[in-house]
Amino acid sequence: MPTPPRPPSDAPPPSTSTPTSTSTSTEARPRTALRETLGIIGPLVLVFNLGWSATNNAGGAYLQAASDAIAPGDPIGFYTTASTVGAVLAAITIVITGTLSDRTRSRFGKRAPWIAGGAIIGSLSLMLTGASSSRVLVVIGWALFQMSINAMIAAVLAVGPDHLVPRIFGRMSGLAGLGVLLGTVAGGVLTAVFITRPQQGLLAVPWIMLVVCVGVAVALPRRSSIDESRPAGGARGFLRALVPPADLQYWLVFAGRFLFVLALYMVVLYQVFIASDYIGLGRQAAGNLIATASAVLAVCAGAATVIAGPLSDRLGRRPFVIAAPLLTAVAVVPLMAFRTPWAFLAFFALGGIAYGAYLSVDAALMLDVLPDQDHVAKDLSVLNASNTLPAVFAPIVAGSLSSAVGYEASFIAVAVTCVVAAACIIPVRRVR
Repeated sequence: MPTPPRPPSDAPPPSTSTPTSTSTSTEARPRTALRETLGIIGPLVLVFNLGWSATNNAGGAYLQAASDAIAPGDPIGFYTTASTVGAVLAAITIVITGTLSDRTRSRFGKRAPWIAGGAIIGSLSLMLTGASSSRVLVVIGWALFQMSINAMIAAVLAVGPDHLVPRIFGRMSGLAGLGVLLGTVAGGVLTAVFITRPQQGLLAVPWIMLVVCVGVAVALPRRSSIDESRPAGGARGFLRALVPPADLQYWLVFAGRFLFVLALYMVVLYQVFIASDYIGLGRQAAGNLIATASAVLAVCAGAATVIAGPLSDRLGRRPFVIAAPLLTAVAVVPLMAFRTPWAFLAFFALGGIAYGAYLSVDAALMLDVLPDQDHVAKDLSVLNASNTLPAVFAPIVAGSLSSAVGYEASFIAVAVTCVVAAACIIPVRRVR
């Protein structure tokens, strides 16, 4: 649907009380309530993403490695079940907690309670996963861990609109993406350290998320929400607030993000199995290869993030969002043709450039496409569910294709999915 023209960044607040575009409504807030520069917000978002990403990446690899002992007859099937249950509940959680975050009234603000609470519950849940040999308890622990991460992410997604003016959303997005990449590197290093003792790793890594994310919640600029008006309608109004916007461009961005992340997850979520079963490496050699690949991805993606984030504020998001999945389709070709470590590393190098460019504009992309600002955290959370839901389908698609036809079929599906992901963004005009 058409949106009104965006006012200049220094324009006075408009007189209307019902904003209709992301930039307009954010600029309409009192100038004293917004920061002209990233200040402390950008570094805190970077550190937050580093903390949960490192824990999640290492935890996922440990769960794959531990599946041999937990379900010796069908480790891939067990891991698929655990990751699917976790992803489904996480996708539901991020939408509900995003809505609740918008409605939270406390002297600590709307976001900090959800960040601190999610960090505590998530860390304890991952420890449960490592401490138990029961399949049921491991699945429950992993699901609670995923739900807690997404509750925190739902709150942090709205920190930018809460504190920053729109013209620097691209730079904020670049810092957020860099944090995820640094967490990926840290997670890869930790994977190599505990790969032969995965249960111990599942007990150790939650402390990273606990310390880092609680620290971020404490350090966020304090802005009490106690005096803000409470939404009307009670439980019925809350249920209405959960309904996402009926906007075509919003859903095209959702589809593009979903398909791109799905394609990546079809490789990343199976990296232990690809390194050991497909390439034929032993457990420790597979862990070392994953750690090296994580470093390669971080270097390539980090360079892309640093360059693409600021450029997107000048050139727009669309070129980066379209090019990223197409480059990932190219990246999977060597892995499709050769069962060698260098092909694995080639995917992470080219895929890292694509992933970094995409991450650098991801947060700004979501803010650009919002049709209004009435339910910021909730609408952003629905979009961010496109990063969570692929974890439901990736194990099903990749696991089914790998088991029935072979890993090569899964890699072909990755390439096709990436092309469709790029095509979804071409008609979108609201994204800069």
